[in-house]
Amino acid sequence: LRATARLNLQKSTDAVADYRKVVEMAPQNPMAHADLGFALFFTNDFQQAQQQFREAMRLDPQLRFLAPWKLACEIRLNQVDQASYQSVLSKPENERDWIDLLVLFQFGRVDARSLLETASKAPADARDPQLCEGYYFIGMELQRRGRTNDAIAYWQQATSRKLPKLSAYRGAKFALDSNTVTR
Repeated sequence: LRATARLNLQKSTDAVADYRKVVEMAPQNPMAHADLGFALFFTNDFQQAQQQFREAMRLDPQLRFLAPWKLACEIRLNQVDQASYQSVLSKPENERDWIDLLVLFQFGRVDARSLLETASKAPADARDPQLCEGYYFIGMELQRRGRTNDAIAYWQQATSRKLPKLSAYRGAKFALDSNTVTR
């Protein structure tokens, strides 16, 4: 909890140290690795974030929701392991779920409009979380392409969902509050 509070206060060095301590204390806990991965991702340490996401997924292969985050790291590091996404890339359209769409978006196989349209049609309990994630990942892609001002508008849409337990929400808040984002 202290790590999350510190991250929210833009005390990222202290937050990462706290998350590392949690991993040290519970090295077999996949969510400890995932939480550290998110903090590292938000602070642009994509190499170490990727390692933490991989470890979390190794410890619990059911953590599919980490796949888009791991891919985002790989893209930023120019180290995409395309083979590990082959099941998503070859999945028939009618069998794709939200996680698949986030992966396909990053591979350029689903456009932003379609991603948000799908989220808008989700069942009520999934709609806001999916919209938040959609807006966040679109913003991340825009920032990666050097379009930070456009990214900010998408992150603002992500944070309008008020879902502080969602990693995409926390990432959007961090990006908006960060001194590295120029408004």
